[in-house]
Amino acid sequence: MKVKEIAKVLKIPEWAAAGKARAGLFGYASKSGNHDRKLVENYQQYGTQWVSRKSARYTPEEIDVTVPGWENPPLGTLRQYRIGLGDQWDTPDKDACWLAHYYFVPNHFYFPDRQMLAPIGKPLVKLHKKFHTTADGCDIGVYPDPDGDLALITVLGKKDGDQDYLTKGLKIINPLLNWLTFSTDQALPIVQQFWIGLPSGMIEYQKQVEPSKIQLSPAHFIEHDPLIHAQSLYRRALNCNDPIYAFFSFWRAAEAVDEARNQWCRETRISLIRVKEEIIPKHNVFGTYSGKKFTWVMDKLRDEYRNAIAHVSTYKSVGKVLTGSHAEDENSLKANTACIRYIAKTKIDNFHATLNAQVNNS
Repeated sequence: MKVKEIAKVLKIPEWAAAGKARAGLFGYASKSGNHDRKLVENYQQYGTQWVSRKSARYTPEEIDVTVPGWENPPLGTLRQYRIGLGDQWDTPDKDACWLAHYYFVPNHFYFPDRQMLAPIGKPLVKLHKKFHTTADGCDIGVYPDPDGDLALITVLGKKDGDQDYLTKGLKIINPLLNWLTFSTDQALPIVQQFWIGLPSGMIEYQKQVEPSKIQLSPAHFIEHDPLIHAQSLYRRALNCNDPIYAFFSFWRAAEAVDEARNQWCRETRISLIRVKEEIIPKHNVFGTYSGKKFTWVMDKLRDEYRNAIAHVSTYKSVGKVLTGSHAEDENSLKANTACIRYIAKTKIDNFHATLNAQVNNS
């Protein structure tokens, strides 16, 4: 099928069909520009293409930015990716619409984040066929996968300048997500998300900087009881997709190590060894916190995020709460989670080095 024919079948403008084709929503095209009719029918039913893991596509690890000041971002920070065909039609500034995808099941055709945690199985929620609704002038589609399991929510709207359309889409579907969760009483985490510009077909998404592979050295294992709480909280923060609870666990890890090391230093009268300076690295990704001392950063983040998460009622010094109901607040929280993660990790590393030194000297 040619794009023009697909547009007629789907009852959409030809330019919109062309953008979806460029983004791979109808599968791969032949050299002559034809699409498999079956794959177009799959799109009608499922809102996307589902492929086997053998055809999985991931973001190449070697990709790095070349803009001065943004290269080699620290672990845990976010990167913004744009993927397109790179030809003369690749003009996202001329896009008329945006189409966001939010998956409950990883789609290995659309560059899933290998660091994102997902359930072992699919949601135990059956959906006989797709359904549509509207909100804020946007079309919302809810789709099953080929096995009839709830798998995808899409949001289609008119583009209005350069903004974060993933966040906009999340804000729009938040009431729907709440309804789905409470009506089924099941955990339904979003495990993958991106948005597509139409008609450019440009795919945009965010993902955390991936860690490099590390060779374990069991001989280096040593347990320090004063660090048990801080390390447990740090581990739980890493094992959490939700930015609100990840931020709060990193914060509690930083508080726990402060309390433990202060008590230990008082009791032993041994000074803390600092293998790392307790200063945020100078990097553009950290924004206004770049190069600042940990104490200054935590003072700034305390009311804006820590207290806003911890208190359900409006906190008088902040004037707001963070519950996940406002996607724009959650998005800014993701960016600042990298700061509190770095703080917690550095504090733990410094105290760990101090405890190691005591063991070696005893």
